[in-house]
Amino acid sequence: MLIALLILIPMMRGSNKEMLINYQQSLEDMNSEAVEYVRGIPVTKTFQQSIFFL
Repeated sequence: MLIALLILIPMMRGSNKEMLINYQQSLEDMNSEAVEYVRGIPVTKTFQQSIFFL
């Protein structure tokens, strides 16, 4: 644990801090897009089934 902490502290300083902020924001965006996609699957299935019944 101590070794990991000693490696992470320099990574969170200076220009790396901006890069890590952008990285975290990108991960958050990808996660929200994936959740939105998964939540939309039932809606897509519903509309596809209604087309076959027409």
